[in-house]
Amino acid sequence: MTESGTNLPTVCVLCSHNCGLRVDVEDGRIVAVRGDET
Repeated sequence: MTESGTNLPTVCVLCSHNCGLRVDVEDGRIVAVRGDET
């Protein structure tokens, strides 16, 4: 991710576990989605 990007915490709601996700956003567009290991 570049310095101009944002890393947003969110959750997946496809099942009842609601796993944590981190979403990288640059210029208003999603550029990466990965599991939140914290």
